[in-house]
Amino acid sequence: MALLACFQLLLARHCDSTDVAVGTPIANRTHMASEHVVGTLVNTVVMRTDLAGDPSFVELLGRVRETALQAYAHQDLPFEALVEALAVPRSDGSAPLVQVLFNVLNTPAMDSRIEGLVYEPFEFDTGSSQFDLALSIDTQLFGRAQLSFSTEVFEPATGQRLLDSFMALVDQVLADPQRPLSAFELIGAADRQALADWNATPLDVPTPALVHAQIRQQAQRTPDRPALRCGEVLLSHAELQARALQLARALRSRGVARGGLVGLCLPRSADMVVAQLAVLASGAAYVPLDPAYPSDRLAYMAHDAALALVIGDAELATVLDWPAERTLRLDLDAAFIAAQSGAELSPDAQLDARPDDPAYVIYTSGSTGRPKGVVLPHSAVVNFLASMAREPGLSASDVLVAVTTLSFDIAVLELLLPLTVGAQVVLARRDETTDGSALRALLEATQATVMQATPSTWRMLIDAGWQGRDGFKALIGGEGLPPDLARQLIARAGPDGSLWNLYGPTETTVWSTVWEVASPERGIRIGKPIANTQVHVLDARGKPCPIGVAGEIFIGGAGVALGYLHRPELTAERFVPDPFIAHTLNDTSAHEPTRAAPRLYRTGDRGRWCNDGRLEHLGRLDFQVKVRGHRIELGEIEAALASHAQVARAVVIVREDRPGDVRLVAYVVPQGEMPTPAALREHLRGTLPEYMLPQHVLPITEVPLLPNGKMDRQALPVPDGGAGAVTLRSLAAQDTPQTPVEVAIAQVWQELLGCGPVARSDNFFDLGGHSLLAMRAVGQMESQAGIQVDLRRLVHESLAQISATAPAALPVPADAHAAAPGPATATAPATVPVPAPSAVPPIGGLKRVLRSVRELIGG
Repeated sequence: MALLACFQLLLARHCDSTDVAVGTPIANRTHMASEHVVGTLVNTVVMRTDLAGDPSFVELLGRVRETALQAYAHQDLPFEALVEALAVPRSDGSAPLVQVLFNVLNTPAMDSRIEGLVYEPFEFDTGSSQFDLALSIDTQLFGRAQLSFSTEVFEPATGQRLLDSFMALVDQVLADPQRPLSAFELIGAADRQALADWNATPLDVPTPALVHAQIRQQAQRTPDRPALRCGEVLLSHAELQARALQLARALRSRGVARGGLVGLCLPRSADMVVAQLAVLASGAAYVPLDPAYPSDRLAYMAHDAALALVIGDAELATVLDWPAERTLRLDLDAAFIAAQSGAELSPDAQLDARPDDPAYVIYTSGSTGRPKGVVLPHSAVVNFLASMAREPGLSASDVLVAVTTLSFDIAVLELLLPLTVGAQVVLARRDETTDGSALRALLEATQATVMQATPSTWRMLIDAGWQGRDGFKALIGGEGLPPDLARQLIARAGPDGSLWNLYGPTETTVWSTVWEVASPERGIRIGKPIANTQVHVLDARGKPCPIGVAGEIFIGGAGVALGYLHRPELTAERFVPDPFIAHTLNDTSAHEPTRAAPRLYRTGDRGRWCNDGRLEHLGRLDFQVKVRGHRIELGEIEAALASHAQVARAVVIVREDRPGDVRLVAYVVPQGEMPTPAALREHLRGTLPEYMLPQHVLPITEVPLLPNGKMDRQALPVPDGGAGAVTLRSLAAQDTPQTPVEVAIAQVWQELLGCGPVARSDNFFDLGGHSLLAMRAVGQMESQAGIQVDLRRLVHESLAQISATAPAALPVPADAHAAAPGPATATAPATVPVPAPSAVPPIGGLKRVLRSVRELIGG
């Protein structure tokens, strides 16, 4: 019982569970009649123990004793009968009820010694394992413990660590059995040393630790090399630096300096990069304001940051209502800016930024319904850039295509890293970032050698027929890396190229770990910490988890942000003191929030260290999600939905009912009459960017609950179009696709969206489409049916409107007309009205159209 209690404690800590069931064999010879029967009557009994409440080991032993005695009393109940009575689902992958066996070999040893002979244990490999894990302890003959395991589940190093941890735990229990379970340590000295070695990541950071200073020094070394290309604009490093310094002087003349925050509300152009560098050179920090975001969201961010100035262009007034005296227009003020000198600014201790001053503030989705600003200092950014230059690596000969919005922090790598090493940035325009064919053409025309993107963007590029080139370096992050995509990218990078998986939250400066992907079939990792960065996997007590054991990922070191802007309570909650570093830092920051001592950022991500010293990401501990690379707090969408007068309660989840097709689904309990999905999406567009809009909005009468009162997310219905969804919709005869073009388009939409029958009045986005699926739809409509359609038309036009002006399709199969409407067995009455002809898009107002188009093409 004592040994079983130790084993169950070991399993509970490794599995992060307080309900542990272990099987154990028992003789099952409780009847006189079986005493002399030859053969095995051994039965398996299940020892299920509750370890909740952090009892002492003595208390746990009492619980185990009670369970064991009850099990002994019923040992003659066949295990198979128990499985049958409980109706346990059978699986080829694991044993029913228990996957772990515990066996104490306590049969008294008979004295069979023969004089002159010595005997010892005979070691042999059985070649198979009945259970995933089995611990046998011989307490009589040799006093040994032996662990066997399935090699499909565990590696040999993991098995050895489990056995070592068990033996160490027994020693601790014997020394002090009155200690609470949480006080026992499972990690030994060897593992502690390994973790320390994996977190030893020293690198001398360039000085001064100021982003603009590093870029200026590189411009002085390679002034004539191309630095930035966008469309027809090509600037050398010296020209880019001179233009940035001109604008920086203009900013200084407007009172912008150290401690100030400047908004950047500009389209993707060379001017955007110039403005980014100018703000840094002025001593201030920049705050990205993507013009594609809703005006209300931009206004909230600008006021929350208390921006000293906003840099914009002619379109600024249409997206952000901001005082003219706190605005710098690059078009209206062009003459004033051009009149400034492009020489270096004279040093000024009061106006110039210092290493611990903010370089930028990025607003991320907030769980309370409002975005929050993350403040990143110069020193953190310089450390990040220096580490990235070393690994994955970037040199002066590289050409990097930048595809990410400035409001997504990974743009820091794309725009600033090349400028610190003398490489060239090719800034893709917004229409190129959302069109796979255009992006492919840009990569090929510029002979790009490096690109960083989310998995969704890489898939879009591959779908467009991109074949890569030898020596190409692909950087991927922002979402989980699917193995199949990894294999495709490795093939396109060629023998001399590489694929790098990157991980890191905004709060620790873009990326915190890197991993060169070589064999994705052996598992996907997020790698090891970058320079001057430490990653800790901690349990609920804040103690390091043993290698191979899952816990929460905490990140410390040079990349940790200053905190959340004007949010000290949230900063204190997410940025905690670093217990692994004793010394303190000098506080030289004049900007709120400040940091006086090393801190760890608790990511909310679940992960573990693997035996090879690489980290594995295992999902979220909360409801924050990543959708097409964007970090989203589902609570923010729920709060926006709840602000609608006709919504009593809203729940938003992420579904991936079809592999690779991640969708946001909103479930709404209405207050009275259910508003239409189109009306709710229009309501959300007032405050949320397009990437946060749910693809499906489903009415429900109540939120399903589990017995413990928590929401049962598994019980939420599958939306129409998800895998396993039952579609009973039938179409009115006049709304069924009629022409070959309509039928061909409907087939493509059905295939991509996984939906039921498509009506002539349907819109691609209203059926559950999103921007990346729209790219694929355009490509497949052209490749499969010879129909060329402008992407923008999918945003607001119906199938009938698109097909009316689309070029003739390729010959359509004879059975296409029958296939397009959907299941022939549907018997529900026609419910889809035929819209009256109108010049106004039938599925939403012009305001919705303009916002959607702006999101897709930036126009």
